[in-house]
Amino acid sequence: MEWTIPYRKFMSAKARCNDKNNDSYYRYWWRWIKFERKDFSDFRKDMWDAYYEHCAKYWEKDTTLDRIDVDGNYCKENCRRATWKEQYNNMSTNHKVEYKWVKYNSLSTMCEDLWLKYELVKDRLRYWWSVEDAVERPLDTKHSFKWVKKTE
Repeated sequence: MEWTIPYRKFMSAKARCNDKNNDSYYRYWWRWIKFERKDFSDFRKDMWDAYYEHCAKYWEKDTTLDRIDVDGNYCKENCRRATWKEQYNNMSTNHKVEYKWVKYNSLSTMCEDLWLKYELVKDRLRYWWSVEDAVERPLDTKHSFKWVKKTE
């Protein structure tokens, strides 16, 4: 079993929480996130079927192990299989955005819903534009970050 992808996911999640030499350990240690599985047989019993169902629907490359509550432990109730997009939208570094009284889980979700170019909106927000200006102002072709005068 040690050559299978679920086993490698199990070992990497366990190392992130328990191994002080792991590069990601500090991000889990300071948030008190624990890995609550004793061995791979418990993990396999709980997650194996979900893994194969998810792989059948989204392929193996787009199947990840995700925690529903980002600050919660790796336990049976808090683990799920997710796509990379779902996992990126569930990260602790993600910023929630509100535009026209609609709350979006992430900037990429808002851009996808509004058919906007993510990189453009992200860069405008980095230059301290308001969300409304970043979304509504047209692009100035000469200077993309210059304020465009409104014509009324």
